[in-house]
Amino acid sequence: MSVADVSSRALVLSARRTGSAMGGVVRAGLRIGALARLALRHRRVSVPADTAEAIRVRAAVLRGCCSTMVLAHGIRPRVLGRPPAGPTVIVANHLGYLDPLILAALVPCAPIAKREASRWPLIGPALSQMGLVFVDRGDARSGARALRGARRALEAGVSVLVFPEGTTTHGDEVLPFRRGIFGVARHLGVPVVPTALSFADRSCCWVGDAPFAPHYARLAARRTLSLVIRFGEPQAVQGHASLAAERIRGEVDRLRRTLVG
Repeated sequence: MSVADVSSRALVLSARRTGSAMGGVVRAGLRIGALARLALRHRRVSVPADTAEAIRVRAAVLRGCCSTMVLAHGIRPRVLGRPPAGPTVIVANHLGYLDPLILAALVPCAPIAKREASRWPLIGPALSQMGLVFVDRGDARSGARALRGARRALEAGVSVLVFPEGTTTHGDEVLPFRRGIFGVARHLGVPVVPTALSFADRSCCWVGDAPFAPHYARLAARRTLSLVIRFGEPQAVQGHASLAAERIRGEVDRLRRTLVG
């Protein structure tokens, strides 16, 4: 068993003891400290970015880290449907910063994330080392680079996780999808897996201009967080990317309604 495995197990056991014996403030403090230690450990890892083997290693490391943090934070996802085997493009509605953490714990993948996440203290550099593909919303050149990164991941056999709405909601609707990733999926012949998430408590969603730090501190203080995830059936992408984007958006919305109902 590696040092990382031992420390991850210790972190999970510590969080469980904390959940049953201490208050929310202490619980939040331990979880925030654990997140910082995990970030410091992985920000020092240096893996060549463009080789297929490196992409697969990064996806595996990311899954392990996300699984550790999901357990340590008391996140309890109920999974409906079958998590996809790669390479696929996983497209989901977007509720906040927990979405990629939870989905990457279930499926080895390369998530596409907003550039702002790469600038978060401690966490940002670690995320960069673990294979996240960053994009500046509204910047065409950044979007093209992100799509090239997604293509490299898919060609390496690693699934790509995308939130095509481009922003977060409380889960009451699914906003129109950006079409870029659907063109990549069509060109490579990779299926798209529509996915819907719904939190039991909508205050877990991170929407609008809410500051990250106080929102995360409140969530970290909670004993548990519950949500439901439904994976749909893989969909082939045919025809124009914009039509595929709208069709898949409708399927994600259908799945979302089954969770809300």
